[in-house]
Amino acid sequence: MERGLSGGTIAAATTWEGGSLAYLTIRPEAEGFELGVHAYGPDRERLAARLADRIRAWDDGGHRGTVEPVAHVYPAGTPDEQLAPGQVVDNRYSRLVISVP
Repeated sequence: MERGLSGGTIAAATTWEGGSLAYLTIRPEAEGFELGVHAYGPDRERLAARLADRIRAWDDGGHRGTVEPVAHVYPAGTPDEQLAPGQVVDNRYSRLVISVP
């Protein structure tokens, strides 16, 4: 196995805010896999905690092994209260919301 920055884990989902970045990792284990979070930047602890909370909520909801994310795309500038629940990724032209039902 080739090892990179994340020590042999595979990046699967990423979130960023300002100068900070957090991403989901998956590490193979004897009984399946382990999910984790790596984060970098000045606000890494808050971003990592937020992503880890979402991983725990997903796991507690019985979704382990059945990853079927749903993506909603809204025009840039759509107010937060009009967005579906989930992880928001803003870019120049749109607001992408990713969630697991």
